[in-house]
Amino acid sequence: MQISVIIPVFNVEKYLSECLESVLTQTYQNIEPVLVDDGSTDTSGALCDEFAGKDDRIKVIHKTNGGLAEARNTGLKYATGQYVMFLDADDFWNDREAIAKIAARISCTNPDVLSFLYNKYYEETNQMIPFGRADSMPEELLTTQEQLAFLNLHSLYIASACNKVIRTDLLRANDLVFKAGRVSEDIEWCARLMAAARRFDYVNMAFYCYRQRSTSITHSFSAKSCKDLVYNVRECIKTARTADAAVKQSLYQYSAYQFATFFAVQALAEDCPQSCYIRMGRLCGILRYHGNNKKVRILYLMNKVLGFEKLCLIIRKTRKIWG
Repeated sequence: MQISVIIPVFNVEKYLSECLESVLTQTYQNIEPVLVDDGSTDTSGALCDEFAGKDDRIKVIHKTNGGLAEARNTGLKYATGQYVMFLDADDFWNDREAIAKIAARISCTNPDVLSFLYNKYYEETNQMIPFGRADSMPEELLTTQEQLAFLNLHSLYIASACNKVIRTDLLRANDLVFKAGRVSEDIEWCARLMAAARRFDYVNMAFYCYRQRSTSITHSFSAKSCKDLVYNVRECIKTARTADAAVKQSLYQYSAYQFATFFAVQALAEDCPQSCYIRMGRLCGILRYHGNNKKVRILYLMNKVLGFEKLCLIIRKTRKIWG
């Protein structure tokens, strides 16, 4: 089984070697790293070529800058593995046997989508903080509903392409490309992925190290962040409405969680447009699909008592008081 690892690269010369070494030194060797140099202006592109000269498993594509979504889509066009993974070039894996374990699990469960956990890595303190924890999915869960119920129960299906191993032909058959020009494009992409897949799995492994940088896109919230989150939530709900019965309930629960993140984003953004509040206010009924998530359930109840706009205002003021 060959596994393609798509790595978009843009001006990450400081981190790229650590990222690539974590892939190339895996004990599982049938890996196809696909490096997409997205118009880097530092030495990142040259580093990609240097690594490719030393390891013939590596594919390098140089292109003009188009953003993360476009770079991932380009990588998908060149990937030839039966399964595909995504790895951001400023992140890395910290377990040399991770892909061997993943491949062994895939051989047993034959999933369309296999999820795993990740660590938040704070380079200033060299601290690793695992995101979530749950035992691996029981192999006797055979139906789509059972598998998704397990993922939702433990909040394990998250809006990230980087914590998943995905059957390549599933992506191509359903035209599951990333939409360019959006912030947090993983949100609605993961909804479409859930709607398309039929076999899910999860392993209790946290080998992906997600580097926390103050300059990264996820640490800066703007009017565009708010607008794109509204777009992503609306698209998730639209996907849920037209989905097959096997995944509809789980997609509504996923949409409810993504809706709930708006409360935090609007509080952190300095200039959240009024149009976002109007549009999200029309969609707040989605919170009733809170499922097992305690935070979403609390927001659902508070929204019923206070109303959407007042709840947003209280959360904004609380953020200012507590910093």
